[in-house]
Amino acid sequence: MGGKPGGLGTTIVLVGVLGALATFWGAYHLFKGAITITKNAFPGPLEDGDLISMAEGPGSPGALTWSLTNSYGRALWTAVEVYDSTDALRGSAWVIERDARSEASVIAADLTGWYMVFKKAKLFGVHTSMYVIRDITGWTGSRVDFNWTDVNPEGRSRR
Repeated sequence: MGGKPGGLGTTIVLVGVLGALATFWGAYHLFKGAITITKNAFPGPLEDGDLISMAEGPGSPGALTWSLTNSYGRALWTAVEVYDSTDALRGSAWVIERDARSEASVIAADLTGWYMVFKKAKLFGVHTSMYVIRDITGWTGSRVDFNWTDVNPEGRSRR
């Protein structure tokens, strides 16, 4: 019953290990440099000088709805994205124009392992992951509204 070295079993294990590494590498690049925060961090100022207010209330059962408003006073790309436990993007609320508002929603009875990433345009307009809430489990059936009211005036990281 001894198989040949390098047989099908070895190949399957190798593919599994490579898949796990690819998943880790993808998650790392998704929010590398993003600062882990909790919902208690709002309104800030957050580490990069951002002020983001948050209002949480009841939403649709078995769903999470969130919105983002740009109250910064000028055009600036900002986004709040939700990812599932496999690191797949499930929804994004993003705005550019002053006073713009965007809303997104996902149907999910269980948000275990899901997380929320806050992004903004930085140097040369690069969309940069700034903050991450790594556990949004308690937000099933909620509506969460974010209002990005201020950013670091120098446009550079204070980190």
